[in-house]
Amino acid sequence: MFTHFRTLVLSFILLLPTMMIQSADNAALFDIPMSDDVHMPKTVEELTSLVQDAKKNKTTISIVGAGKSQGGQTTAGKNKNYRISLSKLNHLITLDVLGKTVTVQAGMTWGQLQKYIAPHGLAVSCMQSYNDFSIGGSLGVNVHGQDFRHGPLISTVQEFKLLQSDGTIIIVNHQKNAELFGAAIGGYGLFGIITEVTLKLVDDMLLDKFTEEIDADELADYFIEHIKDNKEIEFYSARFSIGSWNLLNKAFVIYYKKSETSDQDLFDYAPDGFKAKVSNKSSAKTAAAFTKSSFLRNCRLWLERLMLQKKITMSRNNLMSYSLKSLPQDTNKIRYILQEYFVPYEQLNSFIKKMKKIVKMSGVKLLNVTARHIEKNTEAMLSFSGRESCALVLYIPVEKTEAEYAKTVLWTQHLIDAALACKGTYYLPYQLLATKEQLHKAYPIFNDFVALKKMYDPQELFINALYEKYA
Repeated sequence: MFTHFRTLVLSFILLLPTMMIQSADNAALFDIPMSDDVHMPKTVEELTSLVQDAKKNKTTISIVGAGKSQGGQTTAGKNKNYRISLSKLNHLITLDVLGKTVTVQAGMTWGQLQKYIAPHGLAVSCMQSYNDFSIGGSLGVNVHGQDFRHGPLISTVQEFKLLQSDGTIIIVNHQKNAELFGAAIGGYGLFGIITEVTLKLVDDMLLDKFTEEIDADELADYFIEHIKDNKEIEFYSARFSIGSWNLLNKAFVIYYKKSETSDQDLFDYAPDGFKAKVSNKSSAKTAAAFTKSSFLRNCRLWLERLMLQKKITMSRNNLMSYSLKSLPQDTNKIRYILQEYFVPYEQLNSFIKKMKKIVKMSGVKLLNVTARHIEKNTEAMLSFSGRESCALVLYIPVEKTEAEYAKTVLWTQHLIDAALACKGTYYLPYQLLATKEQLHKAYPIFNDFVALKKMYDPQELFINALYEKYA
């Protein structure tokens, strides 16, 4: 009995949301209908031929990474559309161990990259928490992760190759075609297809986990006083209480410090191996239980006290090897969605207070609210990190009904308004529920972004549902 309970608890705790989770292949409410079959070129020459063919036939192209988009960013619904996946273009080009850089084709996943670099004592600088995503797709949304020292992904990119709408491939970095560097990274595939990229790597290292429970209204001060300038800390996040009894009142801080341990066996890269060996089926059942039970959601803080305080030492690569396989899949009745809001620390308590009110009034079932830190970085044209901010990631089950969809649109727009009122913004890769006015307030440079896109792609060959709705 205890073993089953421990498995249930631990499998739920492993359900940490980050970026885009569910595939848009389950066309339903919130999803953009799929267009044509996915093309999967095996060579850059085949890819170039597809682009030229689409242009000749006056159709459009949407680019598919790992196919995990929640809001139709990898498809278009209005016209005939080529969906091109780069999953076969996943080769290692070069690895410079001494220089700590790697060049790969954009269809490679982070997990595939980790298998190449871990034996050389190297690790990824920045990525989302799950390693199933493609590197090209991650560039398209300019991801960030728990490693707050490196900022968003764009800060770790040296250069990339971009296949343009005229069929030419150009090199893009801060010196060559510099205007496209910040437009294409975080540009949702609208400026062309990133075929390969050179990334900065870091040394792999062993990390010790620490935890502390605090009042939620102390989180901003806690981060600034104890985390931000502590050079020993490499990873940081905080998980809020989600039950109706203690909604967003408590925060469970989790951080990882450089370890003094010298056990070389801990460096062995074992994808999914470190994470509690809980079957995918158990994880799905656990998530379903928490989705249905308000009592379990109220007990989660107590369960985290029980489970998360256990001391662990692990390598950076293993810490960054969570898989989407541990997460629940959509059912015929339930859709699991992600949202993310960025607010400056001086406005954090105000935003949490607004969010608490909206959640209570709307009856939102929060499965998780996680805080992370975002360094200021304005290299990307559609930057979500115009100032140092706290990122709040929400993980929510939503029933697949017309009534629930309409309700979700409403409370989401209220949350966006709350973030904007607190001088913050929201993240674009998820459901397209914001109004046009909200998008332009959150990203005032959007019209310039669209104008630049039309300059580089006058035929509007590269398109997706995000562009169709807001441009």
